[in-house]
Amino acid sequence: MKKRYISCAILLSACLLTGCGSGIELTDEENNMVAEYMAGALLKYDHGYKEALIETDIADQEDIGNENEQNSIVSKDEKEMSNDINQNQSSDTLNSEDKKDISKENTEKSYSLEELFEKKDYSLNYKNSELCSSYPEKENGYFIVEATAGKKLAVINLTVRNISGKTKNINLSNQGIGYSLAINGKVYDKPLLTAIMNDVQYFSDTITAGKSKKAVLVFEVDKKVKLSDGTLSISVDDKTVNVKLK
Repeated sequence: MKKRYISCAILLSACLLTGCGSGIELTDEENNMVAEYMAGALLKYDHGYKEALIETDIADQEDIGNENEQNSIVSKDEKEMSNDINQNQSSDTLNSEDKKDISKENTEKSYSLEELFEKKDYSLNYKNSELCSSYPEKENGYFIVEATAGKKLAVINLTVRNISGKTKNINLSNQGIGYSLAINGKVYDKPLLTAIMNDVQYFSDTITAGKSKKAVLVFEVDKKVKLSDGTLSISVDDKTVNVKLK
């Protein structure tokens, strides 16, 4: 049957395309149509043509499969990156919350001067403060501190008390005590280093049990400040006490 179809196609081609006899003349367009029909008829029974089509379809399917696999890999990588970002954000959030908690603890925890020195043989107590241009104002000492132009001296009067129960020499120069003064948001983080006999930074004297002696801290501050707006901070180890000036 297949051979018969092929033979008919060949005969038809011979009749149409040869110049023998007085056959019907066809235009170029009609000749092209006939040629396409004949080619289709021949290829219809060509097993090699069908296999080529099948192989092309399989190749296309393989390409689609590879593309889907690549898309799946990319999607997986994007998902892992998203998870990493979310984990980092969660970690940052936790760290931020931890810092807030620590800051809150430090803010809420307060100490008294008694608690600050409870494990020491001595205690410091705030008495009062004053502004002056020089200290001591009366020339009754060997050393006088004078403020520079546009500045004043903030003199903080303290007392050092012996709480050991027996007479002792109290030496504060090696105790690691920190002092700072804040007035209207401005911080004076270190007092002046002076040679005043009772400068608390270098205080060293023998005190009878239960008794106290005077000591001072001197800060140089802006001329127009009000000490009533100030706060003295005293630090020992990891504890800090804030004392409102008066």
